Amino acid sequence: MAAADGISLSATRLGPVLSPASVVYIPGLLTDSTYWTPLTAHLHARLDGGITQIVYSRPQRHLYDRHHARSAVPVLVEDLDTILTLAHGAVILVAHSAGSLLVSAWAQHYPRRAGALAGLVLLNPWPDLRDVTALLEAHGARGARRREHLLLAELTSNLYDPPNGGLPRCSRIDTSKADVDALGTALSAYQGTPFGDEVVSVLRRIPTWVLAGQSDPIIAPRRAQWLAERLWADYDAIHGAGHSLPHVDPARAAEPILAALEVAYRDHQHGRTPW
Repeated sequence: MAAADGISLSATRLGPVLSPASVVYIPGLLTDSTYWTPLTAHLHARLDGGITQIVYSRPQRHLYDRHHARSAVPVLVEDLDTILTLAHGAVILVAHSAGSLLVSAWAQHYPRRAGALAGLVLLNPWPDLRDVTALLEAHGARGARRREHLLLAELTSNLYDPPNGGLPRCSRIDTSKADVDALGTALSAYQGTPFGDEVVSVLRRIPTWVLAGQSDPIIAPRRAQWLAERLWADYDAIHGAGHSLPHVDPARAAEPILAALEVAYRDHQHGRTPW
């Protein structure tokens, strides 16, 4: 479907067009909609295809341009708002990694629509850029370009692989010059203070779950826990899990989504939300 800026978004719907609930997945940093396949396939089988799941992405060449870094987040906000028009029934929003920063930006721009969500699930969420900035600094003073390349390699290995090399590497990301440009642009675009007081006041009204990996080398579990406490969210950390929960451990990543669906169903039974 067409985005607000005219670019074609690629969206896939699993399950019926009209269903009592829809789960919408936000693409994370340097990944596309295929990153969610293990999780969406698991839930589709678990729920016998009874709910709608929606994944989407936009061509990165139309987003990650260093000359338009400031416009990247507003573009992504409008993408998400456009995709949400496909959702029916109780809407559960799921974000991974830097996708949590997009949730914050979208809730800031559209607080009334955010407040209508039936649930929010944040997997390995970034509360801000502090952890990523620390990783960049840890690579030493060898120039911003060199540090970005090293950080990209670290992000790449941990987006698709479990910690300690437990499974074969299956990354789809090639650490090319274009990818380094993309990382630098994304980091520039997400500068600012997410999860400010106004946004938090909106999100605290939404049933929220935060799931972290205890061995996550990108976002420390205590930082994810801090975000959960700020949002009044349920929090859990998976022992031995890294930064790739939706891709590597879909069964565990599905648990908070199933909990969100159950809460939405109970709210419907009490006449508080559609189902």
